Amino acid sequence: MTKGLGIFPYFGTGDQYHPWIHIDDLARLIWESAEKTVYQGVYNAVAPQQVTNRDMVARIQKACGFRGWLVSAPAVVLKIAMGEMSAVVLNSNRVKSTRLSDIGFRWNFRDIGEAVKNLLVRKK
Repeated sequence: MTKGLGIFPYFGTGDQYHPWIHIDDLARLIWESAEKTVYQGVYNAVAPQQVTNRDMVARIQKACGFRGWLVSAPAVVLKIAMGEMSAVVLNSNRVKSTRLSDIGFRWNFRDIGEAVKNLLVRKK
């Protein structure tokens, strides 16, 4: 994101889902999974809020208090510039955290905007 120009790019159509989790929730999840026997098997270490790339960029922009335009970085340009690696940002991964909810895990940061605000406060 280029704050100076007020341009906030999202990838391709921006409709691809990108899972996320706040570092504090991830650290607590790892700690709890080592301590508690309720954790058995494989879990998706992601926040329950599912967001698309375009929505993620917009929420980060808002949380940071930046003004500007959301602009698509066209898939064809990304493919030319990145080659096969463009698949990393253009593919969609809609990952659910259902198993964590089922065992009672509680996220401190369920909303990406709040997570970003928290990280920005720490940076200061």
